[in-house]
Amino acid sequence: MRFAFAALLALVFPLLTAQIASAHGLGIEARLQDSTVHIQVYYDDNSPVSNGKLRLLDAANLLLLEGTTNAQGLFSFPSPPVGKYRVEVHVDDGHFTKTTIAIPPPSSSDASSENAMVSYGLSRADRTGARKWVMALIGLLILALGTMALKWFAKKRQQANSISQP
Repeated sequence: MRFAFAALLALVFPLLTAQIASAHGLGIEARLQDSTVHIQVYYDDNSPVSNGKLRLLDAANLLLLEGTTNAQGLFSFPSPPVGKYRVEVHVDDGHFTKTTIAIPPPSSSDASSENAMVSYGLSRADRTGARKWVMALIGLLILALGTMALKWFAKKRQQANSISQP
């Protein structure tokens, strides 16, 4: 009985104390084309992030550049020297994300290809496409399997207790 009350309280308490939260994730995709870095900032529903405050920091966390995304979620700037940089985006609605970009040397095959992706992580297509739903389904499957395993262990424990009691 005590366990059932604790479980019920654990389920109900978050619902009673929940704050309003946005259900969006942010993504950043950076591409290098013609010595210019083009940043796209977007929500995971594929809508652009307009007026996102963008910051570019070097490896020593020194601020190199600040700017704001346009209505299409785009921001461009001249390519910095070869190296790794951090891009951070803050949105007025409380969202925040960051990624690392790597500017390759000019002789690199990536740099010579047109529109080369220089950001780490998932591409926009992967983050906003069917892949996110596949990952959500896998997560739900893991939760279901975990629940079934807990029920099975509880049943075995109950059977063991009933056998040991005269």
